[in-house]
Amino acid sequence: MYCPECGKPAAAGTSYCGNCGQQLASLEAAVPSKDNSRRRLVWLLLFIGLFVCIGGGLVARSWYVASGWQPFQQPTTTISSHSPVEVDRSLSRVEPDVFPSPQSDPLPVITPTAPSAEPPAPSSGQEQAVVESPMPTKTMTSSPTPSPTPTSTSTATITPTPNPGPETVVIGYSVRNTPLEAVRFGNGQDVIIFVGGLHSGFVPGSVTLANRTIEHFQQNPGDIPASVTVYILPNVNPDSPYDPGELGGRLNANGVDLNRNWDCRWTADPRWRNVVQRGMGGSAPLSEPETQALAAFILSQNSQAVIFWQAMVTNGLVSPGSCGTRSQSSEALARIYGLAAGYRIADFEQLTNQAINGDVTNWLDSRGIAAVSILLPNYTNADWNNNLAGIRAVLRAYE
Repeated sequence: MYCPECGKPAAAGTSYCGNCGQQLASLEAAVPSKDNSRRRLVWLLLFIGLFVCIGGGLVARSWYVASGWQPFQQPTTTISSHSPVEVDRSLSRVEPDVFPSPQSDPLPVITPTAPSAEPPAPSSGQEQAVVESPMPTKTMTSSPTPSPTPTSTSTATITPTPNPGPETVVIGYSVRNTPLEAVRFGNGQDVIIFVGGLHSGFVPGSVTLANRTIEHFQQNPGDIPASVTVYILPNVNPDSPYDPGELGGRLNANGVDLNRNWDCRWTADPRWRNVVQRGMGGSAPLSEPETQALAAFILSQNSQAVIFWQAMVTNGLVSPGSCGTRSQSSEALARIYGLAAGYRIADFEQLTNQAINGDVTNWLDSRGIAAVSILLPNYTNADWNNNLAGIRAVLRAYE
């Protein structure tokens, strides 16, 4: 202890200062008591603690605001024009068929889940700010923007184009199960059919003409226009016996004339050369497997024109089909072929003054398909050059 008067040390427990004699009782009163010292220490610690709390709170608040998680923060002005959200939206406008539509916008998927202590979501007026708020990098990379995938539109719309031929198809079978063949050339939309051998034994020249035409197109495929498909049936009555110019050569294995078996003025007992032939028309229209196969094939091809090679008339004749009424389509086809081939053009029935029952060209004409019979000038000769000119004229007319 020190004397308050002279400042000299004084021995503990003494009542007076040894240097100046000052009574030390007042000194005891002047020296702070231990209780006062403790009180000051407590206040000092409280002050320090309060300072630490306040400072820590300020630091925590600064970090909390800087982390971007506070719901009241308005981040719209800080978003870059190159942010992932804006890039995704621009892509969805450019490629609507690849990227999600507005109804399936992926943005809500990549929005981070708010802490459980966060206040409720803002009202509808604040929804845009919440969607566009900055996202942590790890959240954005967990849901990458889908990459465009190549569409199969071109593949889905491509259809194979048939080859230009030749291609041989079987359209049916005869009574004796002989295949009935058709040879195709070209792949255009307009189908033209040439038929030989309707009476193959009666007019073998018609089969020769058909086969010669097949050989010609094999060697000259350029004669087939791009818009045309040609079918050539060389022999649709293969069961008929070889008997040029005679009745037997007209009949199939059932004894039916295939040009009396169609549904135009059909009768079971038709006339041939003005003589009634019992049963030559068949049991019903299209009763024979050959006529059934031929009718089905012609109708299935949506044919534009059908030409039958038959016989015979001196110097040749082109007769248009007509089932009771005059046909413009068949007559036009007859003129095209006849003028080019140098054959006479006339209705055979009117020319010979006889009705033909169950004729194929008449039946086709009644169904709106142009059809003509080419009556060759000879039973066995193909008369190739004249008929080639007629064939080419028909193809050019449908080009």
